[in-house]
Amino acid sequence: MIVKNLFELISSANLFMTPIQFNLLKTLGQNGPLTRKDICEKLDAPWTTAFDNLLKLEKKEYVKRFSVETGLRGRPKVFWDIDKLDLKNNT
Repeated sequence: MIVKNLFELISSANLFMTPIQFNLLKTLGQNGPLTRKDICEKLDAPWTTAFDNLLKLEKKEYVKRFSVETGLRGRPKVFWDIDKLDLKNNT
């Protein structure tokens, strides 16, 4: 199960992670690339809290950010996904 694998990865690497960071990784591992809006809705967390913690995880290279052009006017959609951790499809 994904939660068990995430616990094993964190404990084996002796990582310190806040509960919101753990939940961010778990959500991204289970649901794949998500926008910040989708992440906030799934976690019921404020935008700034999610963004600040995503930046911390990005700095540690656990998550990555990429943008996708929508073909419409305006800014591209920004997605977040797991970077280093091998959590996908480990259910």
